[in-house]
Amino acid sequence: MLVRRSKNLANAGLLTTCSLFIFGLLLSSTLFHVIESAYGTIPPEVLHVSTDKRVYVGDETITISGKVEPEWLVNGDNQVHILIRDPDRQEYNTRDAELREDGTFSYSFVIESGISGYWDYLVGYRFDGVGSDFIYIDGPYELEIDEATYEIPYIVDEGTVENIQLDSGNKSLIIVANSVSLLTIDLPRELIDATENGDDERFVVLFNGRQTTQFHEINSTDITRTLEIDPPCSSWEGGFPCGDYEIRIVGTQVIPEFPLALVIMIIAASMGLAAIRFGPTLFKGD
Repeated sequence: MLVRRSKNLANAGLLTTCSLFIFGLLLSSTLFHVIESAYGTIPPEVLHVSTDKRVYVGDETITISGKVEPEWLVNGDNQVHILIRDPDRQEYNTRDAELREDGTFSYSFVIESGISGYWDYLVGYRFDGVGSDFIYIDGPYELEIDEATYEIPYIVDEGTVENIQLDSGNKSLIIVANSVSLLTIDLPRELIDATENGDDERFVVLFNGRQTTQFHEINSTDITRTLEIDPPCSSWEGGFPCGDYEIRIVGTQVIPEFPLALVIMIIAASMGLAAIRFGPTLFKGD
């Protein structure tokens, strides 16, 4: 009798489980049809977000902007919430941005110190959230020569600068880049310069060994000269495929391969050795 009752309870439990499963399917199907009839097969996007460019270097200003579609705006709810995370997925900053009357917003900030890599951000409004990412590179580039460090600030629209080195023999600066569409670079005059009789001369720029005129100088001070360079990618007539390539900036003078102090030390040491070796002969009387 006890066994039969247990079987009945088991059958009742199984029946209840099956009934709930079928009810769940019917409810899900009903909800799907409600959403489909209200919005179509795919609900519309509530938020549109983007950054003003893809890659940022050093203390560049980063701007996140977007728009909430007008039909989704709710009176009294006039802010979006922005969360920014570093490449380790650690929270870097959160901020509420005010919505304008047309539903647009923007938020600008500077990464004072951070990790190079892919940063992501999430923008939320009421029940919807949209995320994306950007690339941050800790800058400026630091070039070490003979135990001295030279900072070379630069900006790119996209892509990366892989390496910068000085070619003293050819009075040039070599930049190895990858998929860079526009490069703006500050050249320290003490590192490389192009002058004649004390006046500034135009640099010579080569892409993969070919001279180009697709650059211009946009600023000049007593300390630096700034060039804006447009690499001739394959989308241009006569261009080469984007990817790894070399930009060579040729001047008329570069920093000495050996520091002045080292040169003086070498000369002094040479004179000392000469005095020791030839001293008796040099100072021997007739």
